[in-house]
Amino acid sequence: AMPMPPPPPPPRGPQEVALVPRIESGFVAANSFADILGSRRLFVVSSTTVPLGGTEPRQTVLESFEEMQVLGMPQLALLTTGHVLVRQLQAPFFTGWLEARNLVAEPCSSRALERLLEQRDRGGFLLLLERLMERLGCSVVCWDRLGAFADTCHQSPEQAAGSSQGAELDFQALLARLHDRELRNEAGIRAPGDAYGRRTAAVEMERPGDMNGSVRMPARANL
Repeated sequence: AMPMPPPPPPPRGPQEVALVPRIESGFVAANSFADILGSRRLFVVSSTTVPLGGTEPRQTVLESFEEMQVLGMPQLALLTTGHVLVRQLQAPFFTGWLEARNLVAEPCSSRALERLLEQRDRGGFLLLLERLMERLGCSVVCWDRLGAFADTCHQSPEQAAGSSQGAELDFQALLARLHDRELRNEAGIRAPGDAYGRRTAAVEMERPGDMNGSVRMPARANL
């Protein structure tokens, strides 16, 4: 048998290091969920249906930004499964594991916005806007305009390519729109000092009970 040729000499100079895909990294979860580590209360971002225990199969809906009590968040479980053990604070008191990607410690945050846009959750996005407006002291003058603004934020990439308002939205860009008088007025939002909607804003306006099929404000803690 012919002898095997010797291996080639190692290359000189800097060598390229093979990197595993980001999704396969064991440290991605810790980096992605650093904001919730150690939290005793978390908020559901996008509404989700979960099963209830018992002899008969039942389900309940956890609403967007509903507050949950954290029962267990072992880092090993978070890294391996990406789930957190939580308990609902109101009846029917669901207890179980939820995706950490759908939980945040701060409702008004960039990760909450990213999740809502990823899920194309229009109702959850409107609730996020309501929370932001509460903190900024703003009010809604025209719900139709606010709904149209939400629609532009949930356009598909193909639709967004032909729209100046449908560009990719991040949290800082959203805050910039709310702080820009002209842009927020176009979205039907009024801030203290705005001349826009002064007469109608002085009268308590009824919020539409259905803006995306089912939108209701969940019980929540103080901001």
